Amino acid sequence: MTFIEHIIFLRNENKIPKIWNVQVIKPFLENYFSSNTINVYPANCSITSDGKIKGDYVKKGQKPKFYRLGKGSYVLIDEYESPHYKIINKGMKEWGQPLTRDKCGNKAKNGDVHKFIKF
Repeated sequence: MTFIEHIIFLRNENKIPKIWNVQVIKPFLENYFSSNTINVYPANCSITSDGKIKGDYVKKGQKPKFYRLGKGSYVLIDEYESPHYKIINKGMKEWGQPLTRDKCGNKAKNGDVHKFIKF
């Protein structure tokens, strides 16, 4: 399994909370990944919800896997909810035409679809 698949599995099994940090996931991942990977991968694959701070992999064009909620706190992008919107990046045409910009003003790239559904 990949790093992200491990995190999704741990969430599905309720072994880690929705909002987690490296100290929480380390005991579950240390047999599969190096300590360095566990420490830096979440930051490198994350973005703040306002889009202002991007991890190294995201800066290089990789789609973010996590939202960075604060220093060292993360949540899976698919689990992130604000009081008014849920972000869906799956290109579901049944929800209407894709927006060309997300709520942060970022242009959609490479077929990414940013949809916002009010609860």
